[in-house]
Amino acid sequence: MVFFTADTHFGHANIIRYCGRPVLRPGDLTEAGEWAPGTIAEARAAEMDELLIGHWNAAVGPADDVYHLGDYSMGRADRYAGRLNGRVHLVIGNHDMRYKYKLNPGLFASVQDTLLLQLPSGPPLYLAHYAHRVWPGMHRGACHLYGHSHGKLRPWGLSFDCGVDANAYRPLALHEVRARMDALGRPGGHCTGAQAVVY
Repeated sequence: MVFFTADTHFGHANIIRYCGRPVLRPGDLTEAGEWAPGTIAEARAAEMDELLIGHWNAAVGPADDVYHLGDYSMGRADRYAGRLNGRVHLVIGNHDMRYKYKLNPGLFASVQDTLLLQLPSGPPLYLAHYAHRVWPGMHRGACHLYGHSHGKLRPWGLSFDCGVDANAYRPLALHEVRARMDALGRPGGHCTGAQAVVY
């Protein structure tokens, strides 16, 4: 199977408070919205990592492919690779730039800035960390999957936020992505290839 996700931010304590991730508890933050003194931030980041890894492995099998649309982790990406099911294909995000030229061999199955992915069935999928208003293949019905916005960006056209904050903190299977996009009734077409979008 093929899965899509983005914005796990493994090891990033501040993403918990920025996005209100479910490991945040009353008393963790000061009135100013900063972490309370002590090791709370580190402890919550470890809890978040375990939650994300658990949800990932409950959905993804060892032989599956996962296209991660950026912002994989803060810090050492290799500490998570051995714990996640599937082959991870990384599309570079703004927090991943430091890994672009210094990736450990075998850490990711592939690494690219963007990717126009053609699967055996359905229209192509344009994968990028950032949301686009236009993208390659759009006029032929290509759909666009992105991250970065953490569920806060209103979808447009045949585009979809695959980030964990918008999708119950887990990767989505291809059929789930297509079903959700089709259910939105996007003007001009569907991500199942039933109708090409023309702009």
